[in-house]
Amino acid sequence: MDPGLALEAEIDREETLRGRLPAELPALRAFVARLARGAGGGVDAEDLVQEVVTRALRYARSFDPERALGPWLRRSAVRRLIDWRRQRQREPEMLIDPTSAPAPAREPGIDLREQVARLMRRLPEHEREVLLRFHRDGVPVREIARELGLSEGTVKSRLHRGRERLRSEPLEEEPR
Repeated sequence: MDPGLALEAEIDREETLRGRLPAELPALRAFVARLARGAGGGVDAEDLVQEVVTRALRYARSFDPERALGPWLRRSAVRRLIDWRRQRQREPEMLIDPTSAPAPAREPGIDLREQVARLMRRLPEHEREVLLRFHRDGVPVREIARELGLSEGTVKSRLHRGRERLRSEPLEEEPR
């Protein structure tokens, strides 16, 4: 490919991304807020949104303007949260005098994970399998379709229906 055309295509991608990004921000903020609540304490949703936007602009060359921007941003948010959690797990724990420390509380977010697991078990098997492969395992839609012998449209429909079922089920309030 002509280097001039490659540079022009990269500039077009970045301009397209910059043009579509403002419309996606409210949905991204809402998604990240839910994600941060489910992750337990210590995750600042607005910081995570800023990191996702910064990364999106930094890696604009990997954005496909023919595809929807929202899922690309949400995947980036989930991956950044996973990176953040891994980084926290590697950091050394603060030294605490065990005689003065209160009994450890239950890990924040455990009840939420249990509730989500219960909701996932209620989903039809075909929707649960697609949701887990996509969100937990990070497998792209095209690969899921190939592995399951389905069309990409079917995989996308199952993702959508599964997400809608999960969204429509109310989560139990944590005791206060």
